[in-house]
Amino acid sequence: MSSLVNLMADDVWSDGDIINRTEAMVRSEFSVDAEAILNRKVSGALLGAYSMTPEEEAEVMRFNAAVTAASAAGAQARADMALLQHALDAEAAQRRLELPPADPPTEQDGYERQAAEAVLEAVTDQVQELLDARAAARQELQAEAPEAAEAAEGAPE
Repeated sequence: MSSLVNLMADDVWSDGDIINRTEAMVRSEFSVDAEAILNRKVSGALLGAYSMTPEEEAEVMRFNAAVTAASAAGAQARADMALLQHALDAEAAQRRLELPPADPPTEQDGYERQAAEAVLEAVTDQVQELLDARAAARQELQAEAPEAAEAAEGAPE
């Protein structure tokens, strides 16, 4: 299943962002009013006060499928957000370690370097795969940048 999340981007969604996106998935197929009507029909059927037609039953099944798909997309997005956050933390730790040590050495610098090393030591295989993919994508963009600049230079004004 593909995620709602762009793992090559640097923005991490909040749980509220994910809820809004999954709710929009449901709303793209069923309005709030349509959902309320379906809920009343289902409640009435469960209480024995209403008999649903085959068409209404099919509509309930379609609604349940939309909600199930949105729920699965939300769960995948949450997992991807956690993975992306770990990757972003590892990238930040790597950048920190690429800075030269403080001269003269400071306690703060030592703490920051230790913290960065701990983040990198905790990188899982899955996070490393994402880090590798992100690095490859950045290299592709950098390789394309000179070509785009050359094309722009040769374009008539």
